Amino acid sequence: MRTMILFLSQYGNQPECEYQTDAGFTVSGAQTNEAPTKYAIRKLNARGEKLDKIIAFVTPFAKSTALERYTASVDGECAELEIPKIEIIPADIPNAVTITELLQKTIDLVLPVSGGDSVIIETTGGYRNAISALTLLSRFLRYGGVNIEFSTFSDFQTKEVSDTREFDALFDLLDAVNAFATTGNAQEIKKLLNVQALPGGTEFFAATREFYGTVLLCKSSNIESCIEKLLAAIDKIKNDDYATSDPRSIIFKNIIFGIIERKMTFINAENRLLEFVQWCCDNKYLQQSVTFLKESAVTSCTKKYIPYPDFQTLRVLRNSINHATGTAVYKPEEEHELERIGAIKKVNAFLDNPELIFKFVNKLLARLRDKLLVRSRKKLESG
Repeated sequence: MRTMILFLSQYGNQPECEYQTDAGFTVSGAQTNEAPTKYAIRKLNARGEKLDKIIAFVTPFAKSTALERYTASVDGECAELEIPKIEIIPADIPNAVTITELLQKTIDLVLPVSGGDSVIIETTGGYRNAISALTLLSRFLRYGGVNIEFSTFSDFQTKEVSDTREFDALFDLLDAVNAFATTGNAQEIKKLLNVQALPGGTEFFAATREFYGTVLLCKSSNIESCIEKLLAAIDKIKNDDYATSDPRSIIFKNIIFGIIERKMTFINAENRLLEFVQWCCDNKYLQQSVTFLKESAVTSCTKKYIPYPDFQTLRVLRNSINHATGTAVYKPEEEHELERIGAIKKVNAFLDNPELIFKFVNKLLARLRDKLLVRSRKKLESG
């Protein structure tokens, strides 16, 4: 099932005009939605496919001035192409409709849809809130596995109709970058970008792949070099002077790296290991938070900055998480000492409540930062 969704504009007796399209043919239209709808119909017909139905949201004024003409225009196009008529479903909305009402109405009419369905978004008609609602809806549908085949827009000034799917893809790129900045996984970015059209892209994706693997497998001995490679790859893309006709590459180079650097603060931090552990903690990487804190950050900062009971608790916690037994793991000969300082009791409590682990890690990170700050000040004063 292939469905077009649009908001019908009113008709004010404007003259019919010819529109050039990016598909190489011309279409005509007077009412705002006519030309882009004909464009979609002809584009599909050229590849032996058809539009099954059109959901047209209409205010009372648009319904009274435009619906009859729009329906006749679509029927005429089908007759000219000798294809079956397309079902047009008017969806009444009030003149003053809220975003909530708009979304609810859209969802009621469009959902449920199956993963094999396709949707075409017509973004020319309606008013600003309507276009925002359609953009939001298209993202909802994508997440559900529905194919947003393309979107249409007609420019009255230039008399051109085009597929605006390229702009829709920028939203997908933002989602992919957010996923990378919070998980370290750049696979979705790679799917959306042409690596060959992005100088430095090969190095960037190689660095992200190594970084993500190191995070997942808690390879504490590799993490510093992985962060260094990631930073070098980012700098290469940012500093390369190149021209590109791909808007996704332009956005990626000039805007998106700002998102990465704000969310992955460890990249440019003075103490990268501490901030990397903080990133793991903030993004609920539980095992990574504990393992990298114990095996990388604490070792780097020296364990003398952490009270002895906390250090032993961290050590037992790291072992316990890695063994995944659900209870504290320790050597029998250590039991008396660990019980004396309360490490076993704490770890067992932590394993029953993961949020306590993140609080514990955050407490140790804050202490390490304070100690390192004091040390740095002393060096400055003595220097």
